[in-house]
Amino acid sequence: FRCHCSKEGLKAREEAGYDKEILANVKFRKALSLAINREDFAAKTTTSSLKGFGLFNSMHYYDVENGGVYRNTDDAKKVLCEVYGVEYTDATLDEAVNSITGYDLVQARKLVEEAYQEELKAGTISATDIVKLTGGSGAINETVTRRFNYIFDAWKELVKGTSLEGRFEFDEVKDFGTQWANDFRGGAYDICMGGWSGAA
Repeated sequence: FRCHCSKEGLKAREEAGYDKEILANVKFRKALSLAINREDFAAKTTTSSLKGFGLFNSMHYYDVENGGVYRNTDDAKKVLCEVYGVEYTDATLDEAVNSITGYDLVQARKLVEEAYQEELKAGTISATDIVKLTGGSGAINETVTRRFNYIFDAWKELVKGTSLEGRFEFDEVKDFGTQWANDFRGGAYDICMGGWSGAA
């Protein structure tokens, strides 16, 4: 999934009593990511996908002639460890990468609270505002609905025990047809699921 994170664009679509601007907070977006169990998501919402932790996967080559896959390089592995806060040495790099799950509900809830307090202090959210996010897609079908439902259920679990418990809504998933990517870039909605398919 991807989040629209232009503070101005988010604010422009807010309604009284509702907040979207918190989505521009880096800690909040990281919390949303850490709240998704990628292995479980792939198993329950796809037929052939695997969990992924970085933008570039095993389909991206840095040396086509010799079969050099970027994700298999030490540099790529170190980046993943650094992004997910996993300690490693050169001797334990593979083991460290294999331990990454991308799922940490305790850390995610801590980040939600930190982000909320920052936005409250800045005056961009009130103590009663409800965070309401809108999803979008190029087509609404059973697969898209299943994936969005999984993510929203994970996010409802995320806010339990935080200041946003009972104040987090996913109002709808809209069909933007062939313009879904342009509309997302233009700020017409908050959350999209997009990616790349095809050969390496």
